[in-house]
Amino acid sequence: LSALDETIDKAMAFEVGGADYITKPFQVGEMLARVQHQVTIQHLKKQVAEQNQQLEQMNAASSGATPSEDLSAVITTILDCSSHLSQNSGLDSDQLAALNTIHQSGQKLLHLLNLS
Repeated sequence: LSALDETIDKAMAFEVGGADYITKPFQVGEMLARVQHQVTIQHLKKQVAEQNQQLEQMNAASSGATPSEDLSAVITTILDCSSHLSQNSGLDSDQLAALNTIHQSGQKLLHLLNLS
């Protein structure tokens, strides 16, 4: 939050690691929306890190599995992650639609894999 509203000031704020920039005088609604957006981003980053860790653990555990079992496990993880992420109330309609597409595609892949 700053009274400096020149482009150079904003650029410097981002260069030193700022995640967002709000100038004074600020609107409470805008500020709350921007803060919520940053909270959502941090929450999603944490979820991605946790899910990557789960994938690594599954990969290590399935080292003796067949390729189709490995693929099935990966697709199931994608389905679980997309379902879990779609329950996040902070997502907009585009993000929810993308997660739905990922989930549907994963279901199709799992179905195709089970047919073979």
